Amino acid sequence: MSSELTDLKNLWFTLPEPERAFWRQQFLTPMATSEDLRNLIRGKLNIDLQHDSQLYEFRQWEIAQRDRTAQDDHLTRQENRLKQDHPDWDPTRLHEELLKQICLQTAFDPDDAIALKAVRAAARYSTLDLHRERFKESLRSKINAGIDQLAAEAKNNPTVKAAVSNGPAPPLLRPRRTA
Repeated sequence: MSSELTDLKNLWFTLPEPERAFWRQQFLTPMATSEDLRNLIRGKLNIDLQHDSQLYEFRQWEIAQRDRTAQDDHLTRQENRLKQDHPDWDPTRLHEELLKQICLQTAFDPDDAIALKAVRAAARYSTLDLHRERFKESLRSKINAGIDQLAAEAKNNPTVKAAVSNGPAPPLLRPRRTA
């Protein structure tokens, strides 16, 4: 069973922008009391917020949602600008540059939780990338060592020596097809 506050948050995403603007305006109206707003929400949205704290919490949540949307829009504009300025960059290079810009923004606003999460994610991504490259290099080294070992064993094997001294191997015979 979800709370009335959760119902209001879920409903908020389904409201068209003009209706959201109406509600934002209602929250900002200095003449409206919390009780007036709760009654309006009950009457128009059929959601019964019992306490002022629920209204306050919803308002804080809505402001945070708008901030996130603004940040997402800003990052999208940055990404589009980088794509336009550097069409030759691959997605990895583009990602790295965006992360650098986020890091710079975080340096100026260390309270920005989303930017800090992005920086932490970038650090994890870089660490995983480094581990992946080390793993690939380790595999290459092991494969090359195995090939070198097989070549050395083949060089000292009398059967291989005899086969090599007899000239190239005959072509492989294909088995007959039966209908």
